[in-house]
Amino acid sequence: MPKALVLYASGQGASEEIARAIYGGASETGLETNLASAALAPTVADYDLVFLGSGIYGFGRFDSKVLALARQANWQGKRACVFATHGGRGKAHVEAVAAELEGRGARLCGTLSIQLPGLAAMIGKGKPSETDMVRAFAFGEKQAYDLIGRRPAKDQEKSRIKGYRK
Repeated sequence: MPKALVLYASGQGASEEIARAIYGGASETGLETNLASAALAPTVADYDLVFLGSGIYGFGRFDSKVLALARQANWQGKRACVFATHGGRGKAHVEAVAAELEGRGARLCGTLSIQLPGLAAMIGKGKPSETDMVRAFAFGEKQAYDLIGRRPAKDQEKSRIKGYRK
């Protein structure tokens, strides 16, 4: 049975909330899914699908622990998804990390960029909205269904929700 890992780093908690929603979506499909903080330095070797996420800090940087794990892991043949929370202009940084993973042999399955609302997000203190949480759940669910080769029932289909690359 395939396995998935939702790996994240979170400074103020927003990225962790999104990671938990992705985990919930992937888990609901029946896929064996684990949730881990990058601080624990888990290995991606045992997983078929890895969701890699962080807040975008400072001038557009992912968390250094997440980047280090991304650069040290063997991505050959693995499916990878990249997600991030940010206060603005973060989508380009998500795409840059995704391109780096592809360059290391990963099969990029999708990206999710969550722009947090309000001025507080600019200093890393924003909170995801309910819509953001639904998008994250749907993102995890869609990627898990794609991995296991099943389609959700029509009433569960969330592909109309913007925010992830197909």
